[in-house]
Amino acid sequence: MRRVLLLAGVLVLGFCVWLAAGGFGEAPAPAGPLPPVGTDPTPQPEQPSVAPTPLPEARSAVAVADEDAFVSESEDDGVIAKPVRDGVTMLVLDGDRRPMPSAKIDVRWRKGWGMYGNDRGRTDANGRFVTTVPMHEMLDGFTLLHPEHGELEYYDLFLPLANEPRTVMMFVPKLVSVRVLVRGTDGVAIGQAKVKGQVHPPDHAPREHPLLPYHPAGITDDHGRLTLAVLPSEVRFEVEADGFQPVGKTTAEIGPEGLDLLLLMQKTQVLHEVLVTVQVPEGMAPEVSAWAHADPPQLPVIPGVSYSDTQRQFAVRRRDATHFVVHAEPVSWKLSMHGKEFEWSSVPVAPTQTDVVVVMKRATKPPMAKLKCRILLPDGTPTSGEVMVHETPDLVYGSKVQTQYKQGHTAIVEREAKGKVCVSAWVYRYPIAVAGPIELTVGEHEVVLQLERPQSIRGRVVDADGKPVKAHVNVLRPAGVFQRLTEGVPAILPHSANGDTLGTLDDGAFWFEHLGAGEHELQVRADRFGWPGSKRVQPGEQDIVVRLGDGIEHLAKVEGRITRAGTDAGAAGEVWLKSEPYTNHVYVGADGRFRITAPPGRYTLEAVSLRCAYMRQGPRDLAAGFATWDLVATSCEPLFVRVTDAAGAPVKDVEVMAFDAEGNELNLVDAMGRPEYGAPETSKTGRIGLGGLPDVAIKLVFEKDGRRQELPVAAGTPRANELEVVWKSGS
Repeated sequence: MRRVLLLAGVLVLGFCVWLAAGGFGEAPAPAGPLPPVGTDPTPQPEQPSVAPTPLPEARSAVAVADEDAFVSESEDDGVIAKPVRDGVTMLVLDGDRRPMPSAKIDVRWRKGWGMYGNDRGRTDANGRFVTTVPMHEMLDGFTLLHPEHGELEYYDLFLPLANEPRTVMMFVPKLVSVRVLVRGTDGVAIGQAKVKGQVHPPDHAPREHPLLPYHPAGITDDHGRLTLAVLPSEVRFEVEADGFQPVGKTTAEIGPEGLDLLLLMQKTQVLHEVLVTVQVPEGMAPEVSAWAHADPPQLPVIPGVSYSDTQRQFAVRRRDATHFVVHAEPVSWKLSMHGKEFEWSSVPVAPTQTDVVVVMKRATKPPMAKLKCRILLPDGTPTSGEVMVHETPDLVYGSKVQTQYKQGHTAIVEREAKGKVCVSAWVYRYPIAVAGPIELTVGEHEVVLQLERPQSIRGRVVDADGKPVKAHVNVLRPAGVFQRLTEGVPAILPHSANGDTLGTLDDGAFWFEHLGAGEHELQVRADRFGWPGSKRVQPGEQDIVVRLGDGIEHLAKVEGRITRAGTDAGAAGEVWLKSEPYTNHVYVGADGRFRITAPPGRYTLEAVSLRCAYMRQGPRDLAAGFATWDLVATSCEPLFVRVTDAAGAPVKDVEVMAFDAEGNELNLVDAMGRPEYGAPETSKTGRIGLGGLPDVAIKLVFEKDGRRQELPVAAGTPRANELEVVWKSGS
């Protein structure tokens, strides 16, 4: 089993485990239904507030004779023999919002960590397709095979209809024609040119999910013409043709009437040599390089179309210390040159120019310290590796340089001559070697990084009853010389380096290799509900047992549960324990139970649960030992707002904040239930979705360019549709 997991992987794994436990669950539909979008003669079964993941009892490879028949398939196990088809319903509509019967579709899903798959088949006579997915949060993608436009797709957040919380609506927007003409700069049409677009779809109305051709593509005919069906949006076009290169990069804003687009290409030019002479102060031999930015020829002016130049690097060959030869195209270009000891300089070069003279001036720089770093194997043999220079006491941050054999296994690092640093060496299969601290003074400093013989530790993670537990284990290394770099550095570094976190096997077993001498600390967090644990160890120990709950006696241990208002049902989500110097967080499963630890202090407890109001309690003083802290989640739907000017045009980049009746600012979450950090802004279409707001009287505040506008929102305001806000000029 591969055991290399980065620290960030712990968060990803926790999120996926949380999804497997039931995600955020379901919320009741808000008041105020959307206009009807079709009828379904088959009643939808009632679902619990938190639906369990329906796993079939057995899976096996099943032959599917009818390719139009319903099929549910797991990526790992093949076709599911007895799929449970009572999940979310997909409603497929055409551009006029009419149901699309017999539409061939593919719904991709994720039902937990490592469990990915898809449901395939056709919609019924009412354009509906019932899936095996219990919650819309598990939807991972949707593809429609359109008879005219080919594959249309959607990958984003799937929100259900407000009046049908078990139905997600997909629609095929009306596409427009982009009539492309590809020509050379000489005006001759270019046939067999490959044209591809990259669509940047605009925001759409809430709960309406457009099916898009994200990458419309085609090949021009002998007259250089091609017609593409494109969503009215911003599209970036690329073009390729043998013997030609594109003139600039083309981005077009496609409107509802379509567009006639001209794409220009120029023939691949015959290169010529340009002699570059560098004039520098006497006695200086610069190490320089050169590159060119080719200016595109004059391009046609088309409303809504923008062009940007392309950077084409020309080959550069050094003739001697101060002379270079550039192989350039016969176009206008710029020569840029630089060096460690010189100021940057740039000169324009004409298409027919064959000689260029560049005058470079000596750059002023502060006094420098030069670190000459050598890495030695345990037997004293020089070797190569990666060297990192640290200004702070950790193994993560710093500037890196690779040693080179041609320099005698020496890495040369220049730093401004001030302060102190530590230097570490990273060589595969050896412990990290650290030297220092080094006082950075003017001149050369010899730095020897002596590698140690690697040692290992092996053990297992168990729960309070001694039973094996799947967990993630993080090893913290001794600080060593980092303690002399600055004051207050503990004996064991509080942060780990890359690769110092791994997952256990199913039986709780773990092992770390390539460790050096000194006391290390193991920190353990169970993959599911449970206390963390920690233990101090020495490399070489092979039968370590880390018990969850041990080694955390000095911490405050908070146990609690998130329940839905008025019920005893748990709510999944995420919990933060926050103080000024410290924050810890855990994911919460469908049962709502959580355990979280922190050093003693004064804390607030904050939590989110999808389609629920943001929860915040405290502050509260927590001492070492056990404490109970429960939260109640109040269901609420997102509040959607669209900001336009007096003429109905969208207003983008408007910051939105929310305040309660007492004037306290309310925390907002995005549509996925994640906290918004800073005030969110309206998009290009003037739209914004505000999650986490309780269904009470609030005040929305809009700000842009120093102007401010307020909108009171009464309790019980229906959240099925958008609130329209007119941005008043001069407000």
